[in-house]
Formats: sequence, C-alpha cells, structure tokens
Amino acid sequence: MRSEEVEPVGEAEFRQLRAAVFDLYAQGRHGEALALATEEARRFPQYANSLYFWRICLTCLAHGADAALDAFHAAVEAGFWLPAEMLHTQPDLATLQGDSEFEELVAACQARTEVARAKVVPWELTLPPKELPRSPRLLVALHGNNSNVRQSKEYWEPANDLAWTVILPQSTQLTGPDVAVWNDRPRAVAEISRHLSEFRAAHASEAVPALAAGFDLGGGLAIWLTLAEALDLEGFIAVAPSLPDLGELAQRLVERPPRGVRGYIVAGAKDTKCLEGSRRVVALMHERGLACELVVVPGLAHDFPPGFTQTLHQALHFVAAERQA
Repeated sequence: MRSEEVEPVGEAEFRQLRAAVFDLYAQGRHGEALALATEEARRFPQYANSLYFWRICLTCLAHGADAALDAFHAAVEAGFWLPAEMLHTQPDLATLQGDSEFEELVAACQARTEVARAKVVPWELTLPPKELPRSPRLLVALHGNNSNVRQSKEYWEPANDLAWTVILPQSTQLTGPDVAVWNDRPRAVAEISRHLSEFRAAHASEAVPALAAGFDLGGGLAIWLTLAEALDLEGFIAVAPSLPDLGELAQRLVERPPRGVRGYIVAGAKDTKCLEGSRRVVALMHERGLACELVVVPGLAHDFPPGFTQTLHQALHFVAAERQA
C-alpha cells in the first residue's frame, strides 16, 4: 500500500481520536490538538465534515483569524458545510464572526444547508433479533445530537441478543452532511411516532411493547417521550442524557404522572451536567412511585461506557422486568 493510500477505519477509532483531540483542547493545547486532527483526518473520510470544523476552530485558537479564514476557505472548497446558526454561535470563532470574508463563507455553508434540508426524508435502520420471539418487542434507539444512526448502531445492536428488534430513526434536522440533531421536539416526535406506528402496523398489532433509548439529546428525548407520554412506551434507557427542559418535565410529572413505566440511566462521573439532570430524573420518578435505576460510571465523561453490551442487557432486563415476570 502506498503511503497516500490510507484505509478508512471505524467508529471506535474515531471516538479515540475525538477523545484525544478534545482532551488537548480542554488543556488549552490548541496547536497540538490541531496537529493531531490534521494528521489523522485522512483516516476518517466519513467524518470529514466534523474534522474540517475542528480544524477551523483550532486554527483560529492556535494561529489567529487570518489562518482560520484560510482553513475555512479550504474546507468550503472541499465540500464542508454547517448551518449558519452553528457557525455564528461557536465561541472558538468569536474573532471571525462579523468579518465580511467569514460571513461570505457562512453564507455559502448556509446555502448548502438549505439544499440538503430540502431533500432530506425520514428513514430508519431496522435490526431484527437473532432469534424471533413468540411476540415482537421493540427498542427505538435515538442517536445523539450532531450524529447519525451509523455512529450509534453498534451500541444498540446487542439488544438483538435478547430477542429485541431495534429501530434506529435518523433525524431529519440536519446540521451537516449525514449528521443531525433532535432540537425541534414536535418534529422529532412526529417522525419517531411514524416509525413506531409503521412497525406496529407491520406486525398487525398496536400492542407491540416498545422502549425508547438514546444517547445525549437522544437519551433526553427518550426520557421525555416516555414520561410525558408523548408515545405509547413502557420505559426508557438513556446514556448521558441531555435534558434542557427538565423543569417542564418535572411539572408534567407532578400534574400527570405516567403509570407503570420504568427507566434506566447511565451517566459518567465526569459528565457533571448530565449526571446532575440524571439524578433529578431518578428522584422525580421515585417520588411518583416509578422504578428507575441510575448507574454512575467512574472516570467516564460524556460518552458510552466501556463494555456497554453488558450494561444494555442489564438495562433491558430491568426496564422490561414486569413484562418478563
């Protein structure tokens, strides 16, 4: 293999790179983070858009506005885009925001965003169980913000071992090529509801038991869908859940608590923001007589824990305990 022929590598390797780059960033070692992201970029063509964004931000921090504009130009020429709202609110680009050259590049990115958003349609990835159960049961697994089903598939697929069908809906709220968020909740609920209804219709039953699961805002949405009874769900499994509107959810639980639902939350001890919200959810559910387990993983930040397959199996047994009894 010639040196310029680099075989793309997978999701686990990219997570390692992201952790290393973000660790250097957190330490203020921006030049080293930039060098690492630049050196490794060609190994991850499937993440080119994210890597271009990191490199623009890190160039701005390490080498200033002019160098960052050069990096931004090169990225746009290579096909990079992000929505204007993200570029205008990124603190690392504060010295560029409002500059005429920067704004021209932002406009080019926004134009690409609008074209992509006009074409996007809802879709999902379905992972059937390894052995068909007597009656179907469904895990609706939601990817994190600025992510996609491809990046989250490996985490939720082990539910197939326990005879669960897994559906991974892809959000249509695009923030880049092949990545999206769940920020518009009514739109997210409508799309997820359609996926769930289609599955139940295909199995000629409205009573197919279903759980919601997810990571980051996908995890927060899984909690909200269950506890606010936005969909007919029996429980949730949430990893590092982001809960931007916990106060609203708490009020709903006081006014109209759901009946019989169960929850399981996994949060890192270093993920202080999500851990605080997770503890609040557990307390709120316990106050309403609802079962919810919280697993705090030492040393973990905002990520899935190592050995998540075993954790997922434990979570499925716990959340589906009443039905299995």
